[in-house]
Amino acid sequence: MKKIKKYYPLIVGLVLLLSVAAYGTRAYFSDSTSEDAGIKLTLGNIDVEGGSEEWVYSDKTQLKIDEKGTGAEKKTYVSNVKPGDSFTKTFIFKNKSSLNTTFKFSQNLSNADKGPFNVSLDVIEVNDKKVDKISLETITEADSNVYDMKGYESVKVNLTVTVDSNSENVAKFNDNGTNVLNDDEKMLDLLEKGIEVNLTQE
Repeated sequence: MKKIKKYYPLIVGLVLLLSVAAYGTRAYFSDSTSEDAGIKLTLGNIDVEGGSEEWVYSDKTQLKIDEKGTGAEKKTYVSNVKPGDSFTKTFIFKNKSSLNTTFKFSQNLSNADKGPFNVSLDVIEVNDKKVDKISLETITEADSNVYDMKGYESVKVNLTVTVDSNSENVAKFNDNGTNVLNDDEKMLDLLEKGIEVNLTQE
């Protein structure tokens, strides 16, 4: 018995050594590591905002102007229009998203360009800076009325109506003071016609 007691320290030391070895082996086989992928994805969005300014007339001296309603419901009725007169309304459209987009005008102006009346749409400013006019056809054909907007870009677009002073229709209208134009030819009605802007992600 005394001999066994004599070896207790050695036995305890051996047990501790085996325990440490076993624990170390277990720690090695259960070890793990990880790496952060380092990326966060957020979807962009498509968002367009529109606004407009008042009609501007080239010559008000002989026009008869009647305005009805207020705000978005405001309608302008103009009579006594003569050849050479022009009327311009400025629209402001803002791409409020970060994505580049195709900015397509879808107008209801298909019957507007007729008789002595000519209608045009032109981009005149980009991000509050004047640019050479970028013409957008009002008579919709294929993709002739497309403008590519960058993210957060804004554009100003002029809608201009002019009365051609040299057209045959105007010549007929003024022939010996006799009105030979029918009612449809004498009038350009844009009250219920709008400009819709569609943004499509590129």
